[in-house]
Amino acid sequence: MAPVERYCRLAKSWALNPYRNQCELKLNVGCGRNVKAGWINVDLYNSPEIFFWDIRYRWPFADGSASLILAEHVFEHLTYPKETSRFLRECKRCLFPNGTLRISVPDAGKYLYLYASGSWDGIIEARPLTPDHTDRWLRITYRTRMEFINAVFRQNGQHQYAYDIETLLLVLTEAGFDATPSSCGPLDRLERAGDSLYVNASPRV
Repeated sequence: MAPVERYCRLAKSWALNPYRNQCELKLNVGCGRNVKAGWINVDLYNSPEIFFWDIRYRWPFADGSASLILAEHVFEHLTYPKETSRFLRECKRCLFPNGTLRISVPDAGKYLYLYASGSWDGIIEARPLTPDHTDRWLRITYRTRMEFINAVFRQNGQHQYAYDIETLLLVLTEAGFDATPSSCGPLDRLERAGDSLYVNASPRV
């Protein structure tokens, strides 16, 4: 999408925004094709089910209007620290005081541990890969474990930063959240459970 076209779409979304004065919102931000019924699904996809918005900038929702924000495998696509800081400020602004931000990202720490083991076995199970080391998500067959690590961490330039649990908790804490590790739950895609880390965070009072 050309920059001018994107700007026009964003301007139209802002002008026609039906959510600006609503509260108790559930926001599925950077949703991609993972659209959830009953949620406001936010992304840059051209779909009637998706509210067109670039989550790297100020969000068109009122202060304290969201009870829950889901960011499933999107945080790693933001540059650190510029875009991640802005994103977390918007999450904090839009959330209820006791609202929840749920973040999941690829577990870089786990992948590095599995790489250091010297075997494909754990990597195949975590991703999962086929026996010939083919990644069904990225449609790549890996010849070496380092090829796999680069694909996961970089994803053709789409991924901007890698997180382990210590780093993700630190980033959230410095942004003014109380954050705790979690595990795969009903809101999450089960097929990503093996390679993801999960955190629930609430604005610090």
